[in-house]
Amino acid sequence: MISIIVSLSLVIPAAALERPADAWYGLEEQGGPWHPGMYVIGDSISNGVPYVATGTADGAHVWVRWQAGWSTYPHRRTLWGASNLDSFTDAARSPASVVFVQLGTNDTGCMRAGNALCGGDHPVDEAARQNEKLRMVMETTAAARQLIDAGKCVIWAGTREIDRAGSAQVDAADFNAWLRNMQGQFPGRFHYADYHAYSFDNAALRHSLDEAPGADRVHPVTAAGRQAIANLAVYLARALCHMP
Repeated sequence: MISIIVSLSLVIPAAALERPADAWYGLEEQGGPWHPGMYVIGDSISNGVPYVATGTADGAHVWVRWQAGWSTYPHRRTLWGASNLDSFTDAARSPASVVFVQLGTNDTGCMRAGNALCGGDHPVDEAARQNEKLRMVMETTAAARQLIDAGKCVIWAGTREIDRAGSAQVDAADFNAWLRNMQGQFPGRFHYADYHAYSFDNAALRHSLDEAPGADRVHPVTAAGRQAIANLAVYLARALCHMP
């Protein structure tokens, strides 16, 4: 069973600097044997990643929601898709036993000048930047708690720790450090997936992100790179959360 919904031109609340642009492209889909499986929440990195096909081949039902340009903030607060629920509420209410979250790139994307998606908004000094990071911590913690309280096993893949427009390597590292810290707060219920390390260690993904024609260091541009992300999600769901 596979269903697909394409979502266009969504309007997102603009109450935080980590907001995305107002109109982007996204996707909602699901498929595979009908029993508790994996729910994926992502941003544009998830575009074209064969989570459903990979999970189905492994005997799992997979749900996917991704929106280009989105951070934890709109995924937690914006109603969309077939359920007309925000992504984290939809995941919490789903039959999935595991939720794989791949967010962080856009959460940290407006920390500094240079990101055209931010409309010129970014913290003006280090104090303001730390305040914005605290807001991200609060959003991330609330999102994780919602899933954990619903009985889900959560795997959160953070962002690559690289310098890019709107975000420095230290901003991504700070975000990932907080995700690591959450493992101690919710032992056995929340797991940090070191996507940064995986993106360099896995040859197919590294080539897709850094070396292939059109590579921009963020989005996988080859089928092999996208497959590597799906493989990571399904493998960790089995290894860390014992997905049925």
